[in-house]
Amino acid sequence: MIFRLTCQCGQSIEVNADAGGQTFKCPNCGESVMVPEVVLENPFVSHIPQTIPIPQRQQVMTIEKTSKAYKGTMLIGSLMMIFGVCACAVSGSFSFGFLFLILGAFIYLFGRFNAWWNNG
Repeated sequence: MIFRLTCQCGQSIEVNADAGGQTFKCPNCGESVMVPEVVLENPFVSHIPQTIPIPQRQQVMTIEKTSKAYKGTMLIGSLMMIFGVCACAVSGSFSFGFLFLILGAFIYLFGRFNAWWNNG
């Protein structure tokens, strides 16, 4: 940005805005002319908030706490299904092992449904 200064002799001098606080000699009379420091205000600065609100994480912690209970239910159901498959393979009879397999699948699906229902 260029500023125009006027010397005491009436001569017009053009200087850059970066020259604030410096002195120059007038090309006409040789008198020292000081360039004033100019502070430009940015009109957009007043619209920027001084503090940025930090979102609270309370809801996230609540979801994590409730999903842990359902993960435990799904783990119990998975372990019952594994036990049922192993019991079927070892004993050769499908009645006892098949009961654990079906019951474990039901418990696992119950936990999975509740986790979905309560946590989205």
